[in-house]
Amino acid sequence: MKIIPRLLLRLMSFEGFDEFVNLIISMLTGNINFPVTTPALAVVQAKSAAYHTAVLQCKDGNGNKVQRQQRKQLRTELHIIITELAYDVAARSLGDLAIYLTSGFDYKRPRTPAGDLTAPGNNRLGYNVNSGELVNRHNKVQGAILYVIMVGITATPDNVSVLATMAMGPTPGPAPGQNWWLAGVSSSTTFTITELAPGTMYYTRCCAIGRGGSKVGPWSGVVGKMAV
Repeated sequence: MKIIPRLLLRLMSFEGFDEFVNLIISMLTGNINFPVTTPALAVVQAKSAAYHTAVLQCKDGNGNKVQRQQRKQLRTELHIIITELAYDVAARSLGDLAIYLTSGFDYKRPRTPAGDLTAPGNNRLGYNVNSGELVNRHNKVQGAILYVIMVGITATPDNVSVLATMAMGPTPGPAPGQNWWLAGVSSSTTFTITELAPGTMYYTRCCAIGRGGSKVGPWSGVVGKMAV
């Protein structure tokens, strides 16, 4: 395992950074896993002591301009030292996370690869307030950024790829020789299908699209409802 330190030092207050450095020093003092570090612990302690003094001088809004500037400069120097120390102990841990964590440093969790997209569950149709409209709803799919909604006039969908259908764009009805067409693409789990003929039975299905637009999940089940 490659261990990468997670520091977030810039987000810490002057006092918070002081406390964090003291924690690291206490965790590494006498630590049998890290008998030697680069920079040496003595160097870290000396710079930490100087920074701690500067923090106390400026605490609660005290300290003159020179003292505040010195505090800032010492923090910058200590920031560099602590960063070097974190990567040094990560390297000395040889990929053993349990050993690394005894240093007091946190680590960056590896990204969990996104799983395959699933079919939208609970696909269903409902009526809208306007005539000739149906509302398609379904459950959210983890990892989806868009949903493709297809509508047809038969319960058996045409065998047309999702990306090819998207490229043609939404239409008010099927192309010649087809029974299904693209109703639309939405980032929401609710989509209103318009321009439907009252008294006609319509069917819908939907699928999820992942990041980049090339990752396509499986189709949901087909549901039907008569437009009014």
